[in-house]
Amino acid sequence: KIKSLYMEGIKTSDVFCKEMGEFLKTDPWVQHLKIGSFRACGISTAPLSIALKTHSSLRTILIDCNGITQLDTLTWALAYQPQLEKLVLYYINFSTQRILSGLALTVAESHSLRELEINYWSFDEGVRIDPWLSSLEQTRSLEKLTITSTNPETFFRILSVVANSTISRLALRGFDLLSSMIWEKLTQLVVDGCLDSLGLLDTIVSQEGLSCLVQGLSKTRSLRTLNLKNVKGMMGESIMAEAIKILSHNKSIQSLDLESTQFDEDGVLSLLECLKHNKTLKRLNLTYCNLRENHIQLLAKVLATENNTLISLCMGEFWSIKGVALKVQEICSTRVPQLKISYYEEY
Repeated sequence: KIKSLYMEGIKTSDVFCKEMGEFLKTDPWVQHLKIGSFRACGISTAPLSIALKTHSSLRTILIDCNGITQLDTLTWALAYQPQLEKLVLYYINFSTQRILSGLALTVAESHSLRELEINYWSFDEGVRIDPWLSSLEQTRSLEKLTITSTNPETFFRILSVVANSTISRLALRGFDLLSSMIWEKLTQLVVDGCLDSLGLLDTIVSQEGLSCLVQGLSKTRSLRTLNLKNVKGMMGESIMAEAIKILSHNKSIQSLDLESTQFDEDGVLSLLECLKHNKTLKRLNLTYCNLRENHIQLLAKVLATENNTLISLCMGEFWSIKGVALKVQEICSTRVPQLKISYYEEY
């Protein structure tokens, strides 16, 4: 009674897809299906698509679409999954309108789909995105949308649709957020209370745009989670001093993820000063943030004497610095017993 089936790095073939299809037809127990790093070349998904139409118990589907053909049969087959809660697609090329229409039908008709993630997507000339945008407005179940970089016009239209949808958690990966018009629209979503979670992952931002977002966050109490993983300025410079202002002006954010976002001296000082006064932040991730040993010791002092609301701190690589982690743990365990300091994997 296999419930989860994960396969990575498989050099697949037509025979593999056929056997996978037969397996799904005969095993009603599988709820989570992940087929990643297909390494396919011209492989047909028709047998797998047929099986998806008869296997109706899947809750999570992740498929790497790179190199496979007949994607239209695959996207249309997804609409036959009445219990589907999470759909993740990698390297999908919407080469025909029918492929996109199948995905739009899945989103619009599903009463269970909570999370949709589309990574590294592309559109051939002539394919209209309108059906998919309409599906985002029609669905009553979708809560989280994750997308990777696309052209500014399409991105702006997506943000406009999110404002009129049930989506409350938005994650953007690999964007160059330099347009003032985009920042104004994104900030408006936050100000209007449309989002309780926002992620800007592996993103290049402008100082002006980030300042616009900071001002917007000072006017909202709905945003609970903010992820700024690996965010950089236009020239690769640290933007942490500006980003930390978010905590100074906002009274609702409870979780802040700054993984791989580089700190300069001003950024560290801003963080320490902010933690002295912020009373809402509960979880902070500082993995791979280029902090030095003296910064960690100052952080431990602030947490031990001036902040009693943080309950989870991820220090990542600093755990391996002999003596520093033990010192932090010793100081914080006696003064702030509820604070959990962890590796990245446990965050």
